[in-house]
Amino acid sequence: NTFGCLDNAQVTITVLQGQTTAVNEVEKEAVSVFANAKTITVQLNNQPSSGAKMQVYNLLGEIVSSGNLSTAKSTTTLNEQPAGYYLVSVTDNDIRNTKRVFLGN
Repeated sequence: NTFGCLDNAQVTITVLQGQTTAVNEVEKEAVSVFANAKTITVQLNNQPSSGAKMQVYNLLGEIVSSGNLSTAKSTTTLNEQPAGYYLVSVTDNDIRNTKRVFLGN
């Protein structure tokens, strides 16, 4: 055609069986945090140690809730706090995981 394109093109693809590149195994998150309205749920993938704790911060850095985690799934309700973003920090075996959640009305 007038643009220099050919109407017959050929592509050869060679697939080598048994070779994989650039695929890393995905690690499971140690902590999952969910918020529904004013309730925060923390789910640990393992049973927490005796010193495991959770702290909830507002965006001013103030602790608005804290407590020990004795089971793999824990909830806390923050009815007295306004809607907005909060940081949930979970510490277990000297490892800290911090997640951001949104508390609605």
